[in-house]
Amino acid sequence: KTGALAGFSAKIAAIMADVPEEKIRDLERFAELIAVAFQIQDDVLNLIGDEAKYGKEIGGDITEGKRTLMVIHALRNLPANESKRLLEILNKRTADKALIREAITLMKKAGSIEYAKEVSKQLAEEALRILRKCLPENDDRRKLEALADFLITREY
Repeated sequence: KTGALAGFSAKIAAIMADVPEEKIRDLERFAELIAVAFQIQDDVLNLIGDEAKYGKEIGGDITEGKRTLMVIHALRNLPANESKRLLEILNKRTADKALIREAITLMKKAGSIEYAKEVSKQLAEEALRILRKCLPENDDRRKLEALADFLITREY
């Protein structure tokens, strides 16, 4: 839903700015990809970010039982007993710090956090390829490139 909303917003903005039809879809796709990359980065920060910089409680997604990319990856890559344990913790929707740490440890063990970082990076790189194909080298494009870079490398 994050990608669709961003894509639609970019599409409407492009239409309102009289952008040529052939570039509208590219700008829409750029926004979709960068928004998904941002969301994945946000999910990563929710597990391993610096709480003071991030501004939210670390592990909140675990407390809410969210099935993020990292959770899905971990469930597919952990041994059955550890996948079951991760699901138990998520289904409790607990704020217990020890259980949150246990869930994060399981996701780290599965390589899920590094996997999510790599997926976010690949999505951002694809978004930038589209942007560079679509827009000429100018201040506007450089600003969008800087925004894309910030969104996926941010620590907060």
